[in-house]
Amino acid sequence: MRLRYTPRPMFQRFARFIPVVAAAVAVALALAVLSRVMVTVDTITHPEYRLAYVLGVVALLGGLGLFAWLKLRPRRTAPAARQLPYHRRLSPEDRLGKLYDKHHLDRIEAMAVGAEATRAAARPRDPARLRVAVAGVRGTGKSALISALAQALAVPSRREPLTVELSELAGLDTDRGRNLERLAPAASSDLALFVVDQDLRDYEQAALAALARRQRDLLVVLNKADLLRQDAMAETRAAIAGKLAVAEIQADIVTTAAAPKPVVRLSEGQRGEGEEEVHRPAEVSAVVARLQALAAARGREGVVVTAAAP
Repeated sequence: MRLRYTPRPMFQRFARFIPVVAAAVAVALALAVLSRVMVTVDTITHPEYRLAYVLGVVALLGGLGLFAWLKLRPRRTAPAARQLPYHRRLSPEDRLGKLYDKHHLDRIEAMAVGAEATRAAARPRDPARLRVAVAGVRGTGKSALISALAQALAVPSRREPLTVELSELAGLDTDRGRNLERLAPAASSDLALFVVDQDLRDYEQAALAALARRQRDLLVVLNKADLLRQDAMAETRAAIAGKLAVAEIQADIVTTAAAPKPVVRLSEGQRGEGEEEVHRPAEVSAVVARLQALAAARGREGVVVTAAAP
């Protein structure tokens, strides 16, 4: 625990007289020095020596006054950003962006993406199998979305259904280089789901742009819709759509509630009124509809999940 010194009231009253006493002492010393200088000037007979003495005294007093002014003047505190070196003023994302611009890493990334796309196009695609990559920042509900989709699509079909393989990619963060490595498996998928739970942050928008270069069929899933009001959800969705339009990213936006929070309601029992938690089912119908549309486009009826990677 850090202790803080608080002066006593008596000391505070005494501290008010310190500048007055110091000023009185300074005036007395100045008068004493001035009288001594005048006496000394009167005793000097030669005019040249007298002028040199006066100039020396003026120079000494002027230097002393300048030194006191430089030491006692109020200092201006510069902002924290000006006190730091230039390389420390920028955020980690800005420094990484400058490195990309300096070493033309975007071109290298584009070449790598082109090579990935070429290899992915060369792989044989199974018309009865759909590979879905689920990406996003940690904590947005990717695993819950995969579990909810596995439960929602676990419906037997009389005809041969479309088999969906859901694979969860490693969680993204603010490191742009690591994000590119974690998004690399999306090039071999047929559909990419980018899960968010709020408005897009800068590194999420950059990851979405990189994912759009690797996968044309992209779906932005705004999860945890149960935690937002309708007006807030509409504003968040509009903000995401605006950022996608600015970045020229072609992607649809759907809302889900993969793991909705239970609600508390009043109930009447033998002991009177009480509270009980009501667990709500997951709401992932928008993603299910998208998968069913892809199944219909491939001539399949129904969708099932055979593998779900946590």
